[in-house]
Amino acid sequence: NEQISGTFFLDGTQLEKNRSILKNYKKQEFELLSYQNKYQSSFLKTARSYLETTTRKKIQYCYHEKNNKKLLDWCIKEKLYSIKPSLVLKNNSLYELKESLRNGLIITISHNNLKQIAILVDYIKKKGYQLVPLETLLKEDSFAE
Repeated sequence: NEQISGTFFLDGTQLEKNRSILKNYKKQEFELLSYQNKYQSSFLKTARSYLETTTRKKIQYCYHEKNNKKLLDWCIKEKLYSIKPSLVLKNNSLYELKESLRNGLIITISHNNLKQIAILVDYIKKKGYQLVPLETLLKEDSFAE
């Protein structure tokens, strides 16, 4: 509804339960988050294969909120870029966002706060910021003034 784009990291479990989500949001970037909050190679490979087949795009990123050696080793082996968010919104989302909003912020909104997305997006836009996919944010020329 807000006409924004972004990169959505999906848990393999969410992916299994909500396969239709990929069809409804074809213009968005989808990436693999984890599988049942576990970083088991076999689960990640299966979910990655399904996601790449469905979206017809290669997975590029390896998301982690904490440094998990097992996951980071898997990311290196799979030649994925490691992404750690700058801000993880869990409880008082709007307050946390107001305190931390700045250019280049990589924000994670936990599934518990999905109902607040419209409020958060509205606040970000009113402050003059854009919401963009990681691919756009990480392009070298996007840092030029």
